[in-house]
Amino acid sequence: MSSTPAHLPRKPGLLLVDDEPDTLAVMHRILKPHFPVFTAGLGEEALRVLEREHASIRLVLLDLTMPGLSGVT
Repeated sequence: MSSTPAHLPRKPGLLLVDDEPDTLAVMHRILKPHFPVFTAGLGEEALRVLEREHASIRLVLLDLTMPGLSGVT
């Protein structure tokens, strides 16, 4: 059973991307009470999450300097 009544729109989901686990955990803890939150620790992982959950995610917050696929490239 859903906690959101059918006549109300679903809250937009957020994708948090950061290679620092502590930063990711703090952002998740702050935002989780207000939004559905998805997390990824690497750029490649973020792309997989976004592909899988694209219908739910409306905003991506990401670290611009990560190993591998960064937020810039």
